[in-house]
Amino acid sequence: MNPCDLRLRAAASHTFLAAAEDCTAPVDLPPDWFDAFLPRLHSGWARVTAGQPLPRMTVNFDSFGMVRAVGGDLADADAVCARTRHAVGEALGIPLMAENPSKMFVPGHAGDPAVAPRS
Repeated sequence: MNPCDLRLRAAASHTFLAAAEDCTAPVDLPPDWFDAFLPRLHSGWARVTAGQPLPRMTVNFDSFGMVRAVGGDLADADAVCARTRHAVGEALGIPLMAENPSKMFVPGHAGDPAVAPRS
């Protein structure tokens, strides 16, 4: 068998879901709100219920969910994750932490690029 025959021709990416600032989930959030995102993903989850306080992410345990996507290459998989993160933030009406690992846990100020802008 040729080792090149075993080469993967796909990629996966994942991202955690976490609030960029202290906020609260909408009080009218349906229990199955996250189900609409699952068809575009390989897998994912979110622990957010109606009216739930969502603290600003300062440590790993502050994340409230995760999405994982697959694609033909890393750019495709990353794009699905990014679009899904954006849509989750829109659905919840809250700003999510930006994908910037070098600054993610540094306390920020208004305008800090580590904090995702409101959509």
